[in-house]
Amino acid sequence: MISQAETSAQRASVDTNRSTLHLVETVDAFQEQKLKDLRRIFSDFVTIEMVFHAKAVEVYSSAFQTLENYDLERDLQDFRAKTRGIYGHGEARPLTDTNPAPSVPWPLASQSAQSTMARQGKEAGGEEDSETDSVEEIPLEDLKGQQQGPRD
Repeated sequence: MISQAETSAQRASVDTNRSTLHLVETVDAFQEQKLKDLRRIFSDFVTIEMVFHAKAVEVYSSAFQTLENYDLERDLQDFRAKTRGIYGHGEARPLTDTNPAPSVPWPLASQSAQSTMARQGKEAGGEEDSETDSVEEIPLEDLKGQQQGPRD
């Protein structure tokens, strides 16, 4: 009877060791998968945030260029000409070029779309066109020095 009990205890010990080893492997695999998932989730989050902020920089750059190219004198002359026409002071002249520049000029908006498409093409293994200028390629210090011609 004692030998049967010893044999039974030895089997139970082996089964316990096997179960413990299997449990440790399962917990290890779970931890590894959890860490991979967390890395993927945070990587996706950071990528989304970078794209968001890159787009914000494009919009702010466009607004900056619009403000830099703003012609105060021309707008003031147009305003004075319109008020003279409304109140009957002086002779009203037709205003041919009084449309204000949009806050996001269409050429820059299409350039933004082109740079986004080029980035997506690059990520998919394509080549970026040499014509598209992405905002990421322009150093922040150079933004103030850039000048665009007057807008029509």
